[in-house]
Amino acid sequence: MNGEKVLHMLGLAKRAGYVKSGSFLSEKAIVSGRAKLFLAPEGNLSRTVQEVFDRAKRAGIPCIACGTKESIGKALGEAERSCAVITDEGFASAIRKIADQE
Repeated sequence: MNGEKVLHMLGLAKRAGYVKSGSFLSEKAIVSGRAKLFLAPEGNLSRTVQEVFDRAKRAGIPCIACGTKESIGKALGEAERSCAVITDEGFASAIRKIADQE
């Protein structure tokens, strides 16, 4: 997967106002039906993030593993983030397309 491009698009989506980050806000967006794509860091997930990931899967939301907590946070211009969701279908489909290229 082309992680740098995915993280770049994540940053663009954040600046456009279409990102909710952290496990609490991500889960809230999933439950409300606004989440279009779930992003989590690669590797082992904490129990809380794994629960949010499982909830996204059950809701039929596509999930992508990309980068680290630090790189996701850096892309968002914040401290490290355990996960994030995209709430815009256009950004979500663009990120999925980039992720599928590899």
